[in-house]
Amino acid sequence: MSAMFGQSSMVLAGVALGILLLATLLMNSIPLLKGSSKKKKKNKSKAKRKKAKKKAEEVAREEAVREQVSREQAVREQVAREQAARELATQAESQEKAALESSVESEITVKKKKRKKKKKKAEIMKPTPEPPTEEEEDLDDDDDVARLLNKKQLAKTQQGKNTEKKKKKKPGEEKDETWVMVNKGEKSSAVDAIPAEPDNTMRTEVVNIGYEDKAVLIGPKGATINGIQSRTETTLDIDLPVVKIRGTSSAIALATAEVKNLLSAHKEEERRKTAFSKVLSGKDINGSEGVKAIIGKGGQNIKSIQTETECKLDANVEKGQVVITGPTEEGVVKASTLCKHAVFGESQYVIDLKSVAMVRLVFGKDYKKIRQIQDESGAKLDISKGSSKTLKLSGKREDVAKARAIVEEWLEYCKGEVIEIEANQVGAVYGKGGETISKIQNRTGAFVEVDDNGKKGNDLVSCHILGEPEAVKEAKNLVLKVVEGEIELKDGEVMEEIELEVGAPAVIGRGGSRIRELEKEFSVKLVIKSGAGLCRVVGRPSAVEKARNQICNIIAPLLEEKRINEEAERLAEEAATNTDSGAWGGTVDDGDGW
Repeated sequence: MSAMFGQSSMVLAGVALGILLLATLLMNSIPLLKGSSKKKKKNKSKAKRKKAKKKAEEVAREEAVREQVSREQAVREQVAREQAARELATQAESQEKAALESSVESEITVKKKKRKKKKKKAEIMKPTPEPPTEEEEDLDDDDDVARLLNKKQLAKTQQGKNTEKKKKKKPGEEKDETWVMVNKGEKSSAVDAIPAEPDNTMRTEVVNIGYEDKAVLIGPKGATINGIQSRTETTLDIDLPVVKIRGTSSAIALATAEVKNLLSAHKEEERRKTAFSKVLSGKDINGSEGVKAIIGKGGQNIKSIQTETECKLDANVEKGQVVITGPTEEGVVKASTLCKHAVFGESQYVIDLKSVAMVRLVFGKDYKKIRQIQDESGAKLDISKGSSKTLKLSGKREDVAKARAIVEEWLEYCKGEVIEIEANQVGAVYGKGGETISKIQNRTGAFVEVDDNGKKGNDLVSCHILGEPEAVKEAKNLVLKVVEGEIELKDGEVMEEIELEVGAPAVIGRGGSRIRELEKEFSVKLVIKSGAGLCRVVGRPSAVEKARNQICNIIAPLLEEKRINEEAERLAEEAATNTDSGAWGGTVDDGDGW
């Protein structure tokens, strides 16, 4: 009974322990589940915020475009209104001038009639005087013109300024008037007459100007400000943000009017110049590289576009954008087109160069050839980066056609020759780290390219040599010498030859790996002609000796194995010969005879 109770206790304890472990696992997994759900909720909310932000940005961009369109429309309407106002003002001024001249003429006629009546009465009351001469009558007429014009202009000035009040005069009080004398024959210019005795008191007035107006007011080498001072007999002193004008009242009025008209006209001209605008950026002009092309060498392109279109171009290389502003929409559109032509060209043509050697051929040494073609044709040449190896010509149609003809003629002239070598000789042509092929190219000016297409051993591969005919001929001879194993020794170098025989594959290794190991370990150069089983070792005497010993150690077992096999074959042949000759050296007869 106690045993059964003990067993049941143990079972219960095990069950309790299992329940406890299960509860612990559940408690640990709950935070993980909560954390996972929180993470999912966080990702969803982040995606929603990102989507909302993107939508808001799109709405903002659309709103900015609409605002830009409305601003441009408002500017155009304002320009039209101001133009109409100017035309109306000009028309009103001409009408007023004509009316003034008409009234002057009518009043002169009335005065003449009154004067004649007075003279008749005077003739009756007094003795008859001498008749007036023609000059005196003309002088009287001129005086009348001057008086009338001075009256009307003075009244107009006082009414426009509203600076003085009309004064009532007592009955019988005589008017104190001052007139300007107009010489005979100057009636046509009498409209500009002013009071003959102005206020000569010197004073100073201040006119507010902007900081950007200073250069406009001064003019080139001070010509503008000097002209105003000379014409108005005033002194102008610029003390930003004001200009101080010193002179008489009438002179200050003239100078003030001239300064304000000058600045107003300049602002109107500047506003007119920027009435329309357009921004080019990103793919429109190929970013910062495109901005550089628009600017051109020494700013030549951008200056040409500005002169041709009468627009202003603000180019920013860092931001990769160009802002175009101008007085007309047609000019801005034309400037935008010319900018794109500067980047992508008015016309384009693509040539497939097919190989790296042809790319180098077009570039030329130190990029001299491609620059020469660009200078001669006027077109732009771009060679794509990467594996495509294409040449893009862009520019004006006639320039692209000329560049295409030059390139095709150059490629035909330098098409070179193709020779065939064994795949196992490719390493010798390239040399250690490409040293040999670089020497050949630098020495001759030709370009060497080997296309093995994964071939190995004695398979034939193509070696293409491109360049000018003389350079190709020299490079071909050097390649053949390298393939045949001819080596040019430098000062202090020696060369030893080793007969590898059957050991050649072991020294070469898989894909030439053993050769590279030996060259790196002993600082020598190995040239192996696998067909002839000959190895040439080039380098410093001590290094050549060490490499020679190592090569001999590599091929020694193979040569010994060959010797043993040859000896075994020889013994086998001798044994076979002895067996065929019989025990006594006679012929074995299978028959029953002797």
